[in-house]
Amino acid sequence: MRKAAIIPAIILVIILTVLSVSVIIQQREIRELQAENIRVSTETDGPPIGAYQKLRHGHNISILIVGDSLGASAGAGEGHSWETRLTDWIYEKYAVRCSVKNISLGGTGSYAGYVQVMKEDGGDYDLAIICYGYNDSEESLSKYYEAIIRAVRSKYIHCNIISVLQSPEREYNAKTEVINELAEHYDIDIADTIAAFNSSGYGYDELTEDGVHPNDIGYSLYYETVRNIISDGVDAYRGIQGGDIDAVNEGMESFERFYYVPAEAGVRSADGCTVEIPFSSQLTGLPGMDYERSGEGMVEVYIDDKPAWSEEMGWSDGGSVHFISPMKKEPVTIRRSIRLEFSSEDTADGFWGLIFTDVQ
Repeated sequence: MRKAAIIPAIILVIILTVLSVSVIIQQREIRELQAENIRVSTETDGPPIGAYQKLRHGHNISILIVGDSLGASAGAGEGHSWETRLTDWIYEKYAVRCSVKNISLGGTGSYAGYVQVMKEDGGDYDLAIICYGYNDSEESLSKYYEAIIRAVRSKYIHCNIISVLQSPEREYNAKTEVINELAEHYDIDIADTIAAFNSSGYGYDELTEDGVHPNDIGYSLYYETVRNIISDGVDAYRGIQGGDIDAVNEGMESFERFYYVPAEAGVRSADGCTVEIPFSSQLTGLPGMDYERSGEGMVEVYIDDKPAWSEEMGWSDGGSVHFISPMKKEPVTIRRSIRLEFSSEDTADGFWGLIFTDVQ
């Protein structure tokens, strides 16, 4: 009996010893990385800017991810989102902390990404990762995608940018060409997950759950593609391309004239189905809506008490989704008020706010 009790005790001691040695080795590696970072910081002229230079100096960084459901790692298992794996790797590789804010919205196109960046007031960022394109139309992609880039550059002047070519495209096409051209124009790195999927050794269906959203193996390719760009950027001590850069699309300055009106600025009717927003001065701009899509729903829009247009707010895919979309292609002028009459109280509950661009 004593021998039987001694053997598990010996095994436990061995396991604890191995764990202790592993912890000591990891702590030593972190100290060595930190010492290397201190050495680099004393040898390199000028303050570090952007994620790559900050990582080289051993500084903590902040990352902003703006995209659709792929940017949000929709469908990934717990701990397998590409942003989680990325932050874990940054700590292991560079011995620094990385905070991530993901403002991606599933089902949306680049217009939503532009609005999300313009609304964002959570501080400064060292790296922005843009993951849009698949849900966009060829007609609108260039101007809305460029609007995201210019919004990031304007708000976060010391920020590197990575653009993702999304795997569901499967092959290069007119939309991927647009993203490549914008990336080249603004000196932005491209994370090409189309190439990563095609060269992975797996069939496409082995990397996705539904033909669009990657599974855990597929999202690991997203992580690895972005990781390699960051690693190369750190090794090359890449900075950012500052200063003014001419726009590719005409009229991009109109996106700088941005105004957001939250739902709380309006007055709700007694039955809960109507929201009226008063305006203290005249406003002219291109309207968009920020809302929750769920089930069936409609909204009738009245400007200064006159019928203006109606908008479908339903969502047939089940559940609900936060959605941001433009409402009209022509500017509207509001002198006194805009009234939104929703088809139900539940639909009105999903109203977050109105967006106006090209505000006059």
